[in-house]
Amino acid sequence: MPRICVQCASALANESVLLGTDGRWWCRACLSAHMRAARRTSTAAASAPAADIALADPAVGGRTRAPCPKCGGTLVVGQPACARCGYDPRDVPLEPSKAEAMLGDFDPDATPSEQRERKKPKPPPPKPKEPTCTECHYVLTGVPARPEGGRVCPECGHLNRVITRSETLEEDSREVTRWSYLKPALMIAGGLPVYALCLMLQGWWQGGWQGALTGPMRAAGSRGWTLALQSLGLGLGLYVWSVGVAFVMTAVLGVVWTGVSTTFRIMALSIAGLLAVAFACGSVLFLIPLPLPWWAIYAFCALGYSWYLGELLDLDLHEAFVVTFLTAAGIWASGVGLALML
Repeated sequence: MPRICVQCASALANESVLLGTDGRWWCRACLSAHMRAARRTSTAAASAPAADIALADPAVGGRTRAPCPKCGGTLVVGQPACARCGYDPRDVPLEPSKAEAMLGDFDPDATPSEQRERKKPKPPPPKPKEPTCTECHYVLTGVPARPEGGRVCPECGHLNRVITRSETLEEDSREVTRWSYLKPALMIAGGLPVYALCLMLQGWWQGGWQGALTGPMRAAGSRGWTLALQSLGLGLGLYVWSVGVAFVMTAVLGVVWTGVSTTFRIMALSIAGLLAVAFACGSVLFLIPLPLPWWAIYAFCALGYSWYLGELLDLDLHEAFVVTFLTAAGIWASGVGLALML
């Protein structure tokens, strides 16, 4: 198919030029003339004075523009100003801060002013607390500190000691350590007297090793201080033996499995306190004539022991149950072995 110039309709040879992607062919002369004419047209358009753009005819069938950002009223096409509040967008400065000062805090959805909820301003940040005297509450701001520490109040002369964060942390650490020893000590001080009293009562009513090891009330046997003291000695011996076995089992399981989160001294004291409370509760329940089997009383005491063991030694509940079960099995097995040896 011959190539024809789109301008002069002459047949083109291989020197033809393809313009664009619409398939039109130009000869070199026609293309040069066309490009010169296009450059002249663009230069004339650039040098011509700017003309005002005519607004659309107001009668456009009731069409409206976006709502007025000042009052939310309707802006009609062809009318720059709002017919409701007189707001003219052309009067708003282009700088955001000045525009916000002129328009106010308006709703982006252009909600009418009577329906708007103005945003509450954020409260100012609280002022830092000024140091005051602990005696007369005089403000100590600007009062120099003494080289040995503290500030002397110029009003009453009281020496106010400044507590640093490190001192606060040290005091908290000492308080935690103090309660780590005090809580088990209170358990021992409260549990052992009750357990000793129950042992003497069991020995008085039953006598011998049955009063110390079994506990359930039976038919009254021989009474006397000798049997009561014998029951007390056997029961306290059982308590000391149980504390030793429980400490060894807990320490071994802590090293091998559960981990050790405290010192062995606090661990031994905690186990002694827990066993004192558990033995006291079991002795009291055995003295009361309730229709409870012996295994139910032991299970109740073991449950309480497991719960507080996890609290004192920072163990999970299932770990505390396993440690309690193995401890009870170790105490029973060692007790049976000792009895057979004797």
